[in-house]
Amino acid sequence: MAWRWHSSAILSKKQFKQAQKERKAHDKQREKAERRRVFVLNFHGDIRGTAVASLREEVTAVLTVAQAEDEIVLRLESAGGWCMPTGWRRRNCCASATGE
Repeated sequence: MAWRWHSSAILSKKQFKQAQKERKAHDKQREKAERRRVFVLNFHGDIRGTAVASLREEVTAVLTVAQAEDEIVLRLESAGGWCMPTGWRRRNCCASATGE
């Protein structure tokens, strides 16, 4: 039953208790509908990106339970990305310069 204001200024004890009960139920439903959740994911990466697979699984798990009004925060802590070793670059640069 939807909550409504009673037009009567004086209510019997039974009517007053019923009105309080309806108001409490209505407030609870409204609060539940307005509730937003915030999911926080902590990602501690390394230079080779070895933790990316676990991050992918965590994001997938959160997306399966999150709703449109929810918020997802990713706290990214990483030393940087992976780059090619110097020897590989030097060999390829020299090979392209000499025409090999």
